[in-house]
Amino acid sequence: MRTDALTRFSHGAASLLVRMWLDSTLLKSPFPIDAPHGVMERTIDGSGAIACCWHHKLLSIVLAFRQLFGRGLCNTRIRALVSESSDGDLIARIFRDLGGNCIRGSSSRRSAEALKDVVRELSDGATVAITPDGPRGPKHCIHDGILHAARLSGKPIIPMTGSFGRYLRFDGSWDQFEVPLPFTRVRVYAGQPMYISRDAGDLETLRAELTLRMRQIGRKAEGDQQRAFAIGRRKQRDGKAIESL
Repeated sequence: MRTDALTRFSHGAASLLVRMWLDSTLLKSPFPIDAPHGVMERTIDGSGAIACCWHHKLLSIVLAFRQLFGRGLCNTRIRALVSESSDGDLIARIFRDLGGNCIRGSSSRRSAEALKDVVRELSDGATVAITPDGPRGPKHCIHDGILHAARLSGKPIIPMTGSFGRYLRFDGSWDQFEVPLPFTRVRVYAGQPMYISRDAGDLETLRAELTLRMRQIGRKAEGDQQRAFAIGRRKQRDGKAIESL
């Protein structure tokens, strides 16, 4: 009981800190969301879509929705797929405190139930945010779940990413997670929607196509001026440094 109370308190404190940190980023001025395909309108009009970004760029999606809807996420159909791990508990607390709603599950835990929940929400017109390489990687490796969700629901996958003028890069994490510094420049990019029909090709072909689209949108963000402040050491795997795309 004492441990549970301590966990709830620590998660609450961490959530408050994160919300204050993110809101300090939004105080500077409205940042541009480069979405030439009208994809952001789908999150507003209830058409249903899958917002897809790499795990280390997760906060770019959070900031985009925070700017679009302010503190009114609870009045929208924005959902986030969050793992049932202890880290996921914290992320879910933060997202709910921001006003959003979560679907719990991942590729390793409660995967079938989570997929059904995601498809149901998409069919009802929700926008579901998914990190296709989360929750534990490998970095930039797309798991099957997002492809199945798009195929079964008929809703598009919207590749998304972002760039931060100055940010912390946690090299000790598996994905080198990025956290924007307060009052820094932010820019968010959304690419062309990817639809997957029920009779689409094999998963490997679809995975390669989505990976290519994620790389294309990522190159736009890489062209922005950015400065990273590294924290920790990059983890090693099988004696070799983990490589990113």
